[in-house]
Amino acid sequence: MGLQPLEFSDCYTDSPWFRQSIQEHEESLSRTNNDIKGLVKESKNLLSASIDYGKKLESFSKRLKEFTFSSIGENMTDREKNLTSSLKEYGHIFDEIASVWQTNIEETKKHFYEPLEEFRKTQLQAYKEQKKKFDKSSEQYYKLLQNTLSLSHKKKVELLQEQDKELFFTKSNFHGQALDYVFMLQEIQEKKKFEFVEIFTQLMKTYFKCYHEGQRLAVEQDGYISRTEEQLEAAKAETEDARNKADTLMRRMKTNPADVQFMNGRWSRCGYLYITNNHSGVRLTSKWSRLFCTYNKESKLFQHAQPFQTSSSSVLPTGRTQNSSSAASVQMDTCMVIRCVGRNTDTIDKRFCFDLEVEELADGSIRTMTCQAISDDDRRQWMNVMDGIVPEHSRETKDTKRDEGEMGIQFQFDEMGFKLLDNIIGEIERRGVDSEGIYRISGVMSRVEQLISQSINPATTNSVDFSNEDEVDFTTLTSSLKLCFRGMEEPVCTYRIHNGFIEASKHPDPKIRFEKIMRCVRQLPEANRRALKVLTHHLYKVTQHQDVNRMGFSNLGVVFGPTLLRQKQETMSSIMEIKFCNATVEIFIERYEELFYDGDGTPKKQQKATNFVRLPSQRVKRRGQLLQGNWETLSQWGSLTENAEDLNNSTTRNSSTPVSTGGSGDLICLDSQEDLANLPSTFQQPRFQRSKAFRSHDKPVVHRVPPGTSGARGKL
Repeated sequence: MGLQPLEFSDCYTDSPWFRQSIQEHEESLSRTNNDIKGLVKESKNLLSASIDYGKKLESFSKRLKEFTFSSIGENMTDREKNLTSSLKEYGHIFDEIASVWQTNIEETKKHFYEPLEEFRKTQLQAYKEQKKKFDKSSEQYYKLLQNTLSLSHKKKVELLQEQDKELFFTKSNFHGQALDYVFMLQEIQEKKKFEFVEIFTQLMKTYFKCYHEGQRLAVEQDGYISRTEEQLEAAKAETEDARNKADTLMRRMKTNPADVQFMNGRWSRCGYLYITNNHSGVRLTSKWSRLFCTYNKESKLFQHAQPFQTSSSSVLPTGRTQNSSSAASVQMDTCMVIRCVGRNTDTIDKRFCFDLEVEELADGSIRTMTCQAISDDDRRQWMNVMDGIVPEHSRETKDTKRDEGEMGIQFQFDEMGFKLLDNIIGEIERRGVDSEGIYRISGVMSRVEQLISQSINPATTNSVDFSNEDEVDFTTLTSSLKLCFRGMEEPVCTYRIHNGFIEASKHPDPKIRFEKIMRCVRQLPEANRRALKVLTHHLYKVTQHQDVNRMGFSNLGVVFGPTLLRQKQETMSSIMEIKFCNATVEIFIERYEELFYDGDGTPKKQQKATNFVRLPSQRVKRRGQLLQGNWETLSQWGSLTENAEDLNNSTTRNSSTPVSTGGSGDLICLDSQEDLANLPSTFQQPRFQRSKAFRSHDKPVVHRVPPGTSGARGKL
């Protein structure tokens, strides 16, 4: 299970789950750091022990293939899966080239070992300094909070005001440090994927120069490496876009902390309260316990839990211990609220207090709890949500605020809107979609807004000349197309179906994933589906020139993903799911002919993908499955005999299942003449012992084994 996203709103609630998630992130970084230390150790051996290189390379390859990342969220996109599995695929490359070695240690050290050590020191350990600040501010705040709440109301007003002021600044500093720390943890967790993979990508490029058959390997692996680099660029763009959105969200929450929605609306109210138990109006103990409390207004359920313990184990109420890394380590006590009554300072020697009369769900007993909020405003909000009874002389009026929204450009899917889309797309395609970085380069926003405003205004629409390149440059056109969709109040893939697209994109089976996305597309309103069809058809044309404009499916997905799909409320969870929005748009573009029907109701036939790249691990299996990844097996190639009977026996001993059977005997099939050329001469000889009728170069090479030969089944 992946790591949970760290919500900025949790920095204000500071719930036990929030502290637990932070600890899980820290443990993940620590594990990654330890794993990288292991790789660093192995790389040192690789650089210094050229004589024993083969065995060290095998050990290094094994560790590389076993290396795993901790991801945020429960699902990953195909691009993330490819990036995280690329280390395993690189390990297969090392397996393939392990038999050939040509020394070039200094260049390897420069391009691999030093960047790897620098990555571990600068990236994975950068959070420790911020962690110290966060822990220190947390300790200061709760210590000061304890002291402040312990003050009697009989103290001088000036003293109380001064103490409250100091508490306010300490609390603001604590929340600021928490936000900075959460932001840093999120950033490091995301950046470590592509930056770490990027180091190994450079390692692959360097090692191609170090092998006797480097040219052949470079040609074979160039497709996979290039695709990985393209995915790295797309991952960088996704991460940068998510970082910018997260930074904007964090700044907005710093500016307006009162607008924070606690725990994504899971409860009506949550936060820390200081609680002591009463019986018949008599306080049973003078001890006040700080508990994290939640309340659901519909069910009237009141729950509270002990603060999360940062030690390796926590003591449960029954006396049992439980590991802190477990998801169930936070224990909740639940009761039902019967009545909530405020307390005046003349009835209790504490401020911000109120009484709760609750019923225990376990045994049905009734008891009273006295709760102390952390401020007067906090008490008022708790009592409001619980419909509490406020003493007459302490009633206060509540001010209401109304947010003022900003009205954006009113582009709609009406006659004028579709006319604008046709004009913009038509002019872009007329000028050519082979410009490098098309849709990456932004135009002047004032010109873009003016062009759209004039085009959708019936009074001025006929005066707009899209073909005038002096007044409407190319970047203005491309930016206008993006802003048309981005400026809409509701995205083209509506809020109602948004979750359907995201869940479909998360499905591991590509076939089922596409079928679910197709069903979601059919649920869109007719105008939205028409607009999506027009846009994706145009973007598909753009990808046909990706060798020149450098805008493939992944790059266009990064540009249009957050534009076509977005959630109504922006949170860290929604920001972390932008990658699935991008993946969905990639499918829109790549398979648009299947998503959108012709006029007669029949789907267009989708062209087969031409950018297929065979994985390194698939190449290793394709060349020969007799290689088991050890040097003893490699040394046995020359001991094979040259006659057909020995060939059949050897394939039986080293193979588990036949390729295919049929006719009068079993078959050993090779995909191409290239496969045959890569085999030892022993395996090639039977071909020239056959009749000329079996030597066609237009058909796969087939070796037929006589049906009477015992143990004849085998494959290569």
